[in-house]
Amino acid sequence: MSKTKQGGRPLNADLGIALENTAREMLIERGYEGFNVDALVKRVGTTRPAFYRRYRSLTDLVLRLLLTRYETQLDRTFDTGRLESDLFAIQSEQLEFFRDPVINRGLPGFLASLRSDDELRSAFDEEFLLPRRQATAAILQRGVARGEVREGFDPAWICDLLTGPFILRVQLPEAGPLDEDLVRASVDAALCVLQRRTSSG
Repeated sequence: MSKTKQGGRPLNADLGIALENTAREMLIERGYEGFNVDALVKRVGTTRPAFYRRYRSLTDLVLRLLLTRYETQLDRTFDTGRLESDLFAIQSEQLEFFRDPVINRGLPGFLASLRSDDELRSAFDEEFLLPRRQATAAILQRGVARGEVREGFDPAWICDLLTGPFILRVQLPEAGPLDEDLVRASVDAALCVLQRRTSSG
């Protein structure tokens, strides 16, 4: 999953940019299932070998797009001094993420493709998903340090509670819109769980 060739001349950076920009366009136009390597390299005006010198697969390319476009260290990006406003900032960023046409059109097929590729699934977990979840856990821990909530909650469950509704609405648009109401409701749900744990602890 490297963009640098093993030995020999360096890869053409401009071609890599063209491949990624064109992949974004095609994801928006066709969805993940609607394009393939042949269609991508034809539109760019390059070759399959040139693609595979940079990426293992389309799934690998989409992962690179995610890592380039979206932050993983959310705890460094969002530090307002209050847990509620930090969570609101995270969810507003998630709203932007899931509304992105590339994500909205490409995510269902991308996630399905990970089921058949253990190496790329591990890369997605380790490079994108896990760091974002760890950052959210760090933000929750700051809330503990400030005395806003108590220890004893499950950070992974809070992360699921925050992100799950967005994934559901991407997969099943009829479940409801991706909007500010969802941001507010998901933050309220997380705070309800955290505060109930605090009041009963």
